[in-house]
This record gives sequence, structure tokens and C-alpha cells, in this order.
Amino acid sequence: MHKNERLMALAAPYRMFPDVPAAFAPDPSDRAWQMDRLLAPLEMDELLRIWKRELGADRTSVAASLFVKTYARMLTAAWRLLSVGNSIVDMDLANVRLVKPENGPPALLLRGAPAQPLPAGPDARADARDRWLADIANGHVRLLLESVSFRSGLPMPVAWENVFIYLHHGYTEWARQAETPEERARIEGDYARLTARGSPFHLASGGSFDDPLHPGRELRIRRTCCLKYQLPGDGKPCYSCPMIGLDERIGILTQKKSP
Repeated sequence: MHKNERLMALAAPYRMFPDVPAAFAPDPSDRAWQMDRLLAPLEMDELLRIWKRELGADRTSVAASLFVKTYARMLTAAWRLLSVGNSIVDMDLANVRLVKPENGPPALLLRGAPAQPLPAGPDARADARDRWLADIANGHVRLLLESVSFRSGLPMPVAWENVFIYLHHGYTEWARQAETPEERARIEGDYARLTARGSPFHLASGGSFDDPLHPGRELRIRRTCCLKYQLPGDGKPCYSCPMIGLDERIGILTQKKSP
């Protein structure tokens, strides 16, 4: 498989599509937002109104939290390209477009920004990785979360953990699926740097419990609640919610995985 094809394959399951030509235009029926424009209050208000209406949420903060979770899952692909693909993409907000089709899941499009391989030498790679980690955390994630929080009232600790929970799950799975010891070491080293003291992703765990469906694995418990249980007609917490006990966690997981 050609390297670019491999990178596209790494990102596609998360619905992030790098190296989209600048002339790319979504279907006219699709809603689309240039991510840097969501730093403007009116633009963010419009997006949150749409999310709130389509979710049927009573509170803007609930819609905001679920938006962040949806966005975070797609954005996780950027870290997968870093650690599994050993490449980086330009994640400046001005380069990213969020597209929400009329019928179908949303996607992130990166305009004409091909992935760049990281330097081969360990020191040079570490320097390039650290710069990229700082850029995406402070120049992308933090700016977006601050805008969401300001317009919705969603607490920043909830927003940050909404992003981190997908990164934690992703890195756990990528390390488990690594094809070589070298790849696994690279993934684990990147995760250690991502979560090092001083990083916004240096978040304390709310604990952990044994995965009943995969013996030998542990699942992380959140310290904050993502508010999903407040959705009308849903009323169900996530298995990682800090407000429920072990029996309920196991019940949620078992029900989720059953055919």
C-alpha cells in the first residue's frame, strides 16, 4: 500500500480526511463550518443551536458536550497519524472544515494539507513531535473548547476530558494493535509525552475497572460527567460515568456489545 493510501486508511475510520483539494466543495445540502470561524460567537451559537435541535437537548451545555465528543472522536485521527503513521498534518483551525451531511455522520476535511513524515532521528523526531503536540493542544483544541465553553456554559474540565477520553482509548488500542515492538514503543512514548505533567491532557483518572468483555483489560472511569444522561429519551450514562457503580457499568457494557 502506498504511504499516502495507508495514512488515509488510518484516518478514515475516524471520519477525518487529510489532503482534500482546496477546491473541494461539500454537497450543497451539507452544513459546513470553517473551524477558525467558530471562534466567533455568532458562528458558534449557530452550530450549537443546530446540535441542540437535532439532539433534542433541553440545555445548550448538554448539546455542547455532545458536540465536543463527536468532534473529539474525529480529531483523534490526527494523533493516530502521528503515532501509528509517524506523520503529522497541519491542524491549524483555518485548515480544517467540519461537514455535517443532511443524512449521515459528520466529517473533518483538511484542505490540501498532505501529511508530512516525521524526521528519522530520535531527537529530531521528538522535537518535531513536541512542537506538533503543543500546536494542536493550544492552537486548535484549547481555542475551540474555550469558544464552546464561553457560548454554552460547559465547564472546561468536562470539555477537556471529553477530548482526552477518546485519546486514551485510541492510544490503548493502537499500542495493542502495533505490528512491531518498535511501533508499540513509539506509540507508548508519544502517549507518555502527550500526558506528561504540564500538558492539558495530564488528567487524573477517576479510577478503573476490569473490562468484563475482555479479560485482562482495564477501562478508565471519568472524573467528570459528559451530561449524556440528560438527553431526552436517552437518560443513560456512559459506562465510564463517575456517578454510577460497578454493576451498572458492567450492565451498560454488556448491553452495548450484545447483538
